[in-house]
Amino acid sequence: MSVILNVKPGEAIVLLGFAIWIVGQIWFTIRTFQCSWMWGVAILFIPMAGAAFLFGRWRYARTPFLVNLTGLLLMLLGAVMMSQAPSPGR
Repeated sequence: MSVILNVKPGEAIVLLGFAIWIVGQIWFTIRTFQCSWMWGVAILFIPMAGAAFLFGRWRYARTPFLVNLTGLLLMLLGAVMMSQAPSPGR
């Protein structure tokens, strides 16, 4: 229990952003399989298939992509906050 209380704000924001990003990734993958099983398999095994699906099916992939982007921005914000914080030894 004491570990949870010792989390700094920047670390908490990074963890929250990571959780949101994971949800967006899972949602994006589900959307590809809903569109076509071939898109779903392509997403899993072909590196640039995600970008092709995103641009080719923007209306279908927009919401999961924006959730991903929100998670990434939160992780970036938390990382900046952690880099600005004074180190405990100084």
